[in-house]
Parts: sequence; structure tokens; C-alpha cells
Amino acid sequence: STYSIEYECKKIASNIVESCGYQPRKILAVLRRLQAATAWCEARAEGRQRMAEEILRQQANAVEALNAEAAMLALK
Repeated sequence: STYSIEYECKKIASNIVESCGYQPRKILAVLRRLQAATAWCEARAEGRQRMAEEILRQQANAVEALNAEAAMLALK
């Protein structure tokens, strides 16, 4: 639920701030690392999506070629 997610986020944020000793420089470093990790994950997911789309395109081309070959054989 939304409440549970909000509670967990607040708990995590509190843990980060506490672990950083309430030092803004360290908190900012953690936030930047989290942003970099998020960007990496998003880029990876997009890359995998493009790869899956390419595989589907290649499979469709192969099916089309097989259907064309079957049609040619049927005409003989």
C-alpha cells in the first residue's frame, strides 16, 4: 500500500541521515550515488527492452522467410 511505501521511504531516509552523521556533504554523496545507480538501472532496462524488440523483429523475419519458402514449395 501507499502508506507502507511512504513509511519505508521515511525509514530509509532516516537511516541514511543517521548513518551519515547528519553531515550534509555525506548525505549529498549518498543521494548522488543513488541517482547514479537509478540511472544505470534505467539504462540497463532500456537496453534489455531494445534487445528483446530486436529478437522479436528477427524472429518475425525468420517466420516470414519460412512462410514464403513453404508457399513456394506448395506451388511446385
